[in-house]
Amino acid sequence: MTIEPRILELDTIPVLGILRSVNHAATDFQALWDRDFMVYHDQIRKQSIDGAYYGVSFRVEIDNADVVEYLAGMAVREPSIIPEGLVARYVPAGLYALFEFDFKDMNNTIGYALESWLPASPYERNHSVSITDFLIFGRGQVAFHLPVREAHTAQPDRN
Repeated sequence: MTIEPRILELDTIPVLGILRSVNHAATDFQALWDRDFMVYHDQIRKQSIDGAYYGVSFRVEIDNADVVEYLAGMAVREPSIIPEGLVARYVPAGLYALFEFDFKDMNNTIGYALESWLPASPYERNHSVSITDFLIFGRGQVAFHLPVREAHTAQPDRN
């Protein structure tokens, strides 16, 4: 597999949705969206700016590195009223590697992005932002956004 991402500078994106602590490997995301998100779908959709669905993984400051806070939601304008049961969080502005693919190829593409493309690229993960990654779903297509920065390379010792 070889997919070259586009490198984009994104503005801050407000996302309104449900927030759950999850382990990526052990979570049934389809059930989370169907069971938890769909209860609020109509309320959120009224405020959506693009009609797409956002899955955003936020870092959590705990000992278990496999756990993230996962926001299942939709991009909105700056929310003034947040309905009970929902939260608004922000995808931070910054540089992102964007991989676009069919939904059926999601696991393979994300694996490729993290395990093959990133180590061979001139970029590294940007751990200074609050998220690990985010996905945008729409009409069978997925856009995987990985926060990156230019890799810092060690300078040779000139002595």
